[in-house]
Amino acid sequence: VQVNHVSTLDVGKAALAMVEEPEEWHAKTLSCITSRDTGNELAEILSKVSGLAIVYHAVPPRFLLWMLLPNLYCMVEHCTKTPGKTNWFREIIEFKDVVPDAMDFERWLLERQITWADGTLIGSPSIRAKPMHQVMKVIIGIVIFAVYYRTVMQNKE
Repeated sequence: VQVNHVSTLDVGKAALAMVEEPEEWHAKTLSCITSRDTGNELAEILSKVSGLAIVYHAVPPRFLLWMLLPNLYCMVEHCTKTPGKTNWFREIIEFKDVVPDAMDFERWLLERQITWADGTLIGSPSIRAKPMHQVMKVIIGIVIFAVYYRTVMQNKE
């Protein structure tokens, strides 16, 4: 499953551009997307930025989702069975025409000074090895966010 990424800061910049030129944007839409990544690509970016070996796993198994979190299970099923749009690359280019300095996921991690749960800055040279359960919390958080975000975006279409 691929997920779209956009910073709320970039959405604000796009909204400002639209408000400043209402006649140009009348009856038009703009897909706010700066990058589209798979779970493995997100793990690779997190590894690069953090200096830690992050591995993506689809957690928890679908059966456990079905048993314990039926609403999340339905969202995951919907996202994996619904064909994605094929024009996402064009949408990234169009968005970056409006917001040239738009941040992809990697740049967002670096510039927003995102921290781990213990307050340690991601990418900090003083990073110590994280226990596996903390790494898994990050991965689970990304998966849940990705499924939720994709579901919300598809429902808006």
